[in-house]
Amino acid sequence: MRINIKATNIELNEKLKELVGEKLKHLERFEEDLRKKDPLPSGQRKEDERVDVFVELERTTRHHQKGDVFRAEMQMMIAGESLMVEALADDLREAITEARNKLEREIIERKERRQP
Repeated sequence: MRINIKATNIELNEKLKELVGEKLKHLERFEEDLRKKDPLPSGQRKEDERVDVFVELERTTRHHQKGDVFRAEMQMMIAGESLMVEALADDLREAITEARNKLEREIIERKERRQP
């Protein structure tokens, strides 16, 4: 799983990158199910068969101090399909966790729809 992180109006430091990686590591258990049917062994996997996650972290306003001022958006590219979720919270960690949980629910729903 490849994770691409973009930060808007906040500093993207190593600690924040580690936090996002730690939260999304939980989703790696779905990675094999998310790939195309009959995937190649991991050493022979093509670039387009990898699961890509694009994360955007944003402080939505600079002048407000309270309320839902942090936004976490996650978009997962799966075999040509895209799943996208967004979460707003008053704490960046909460927004990341909430977005991860929403993404997990979307993955599970997609997996259930694909089964006969």
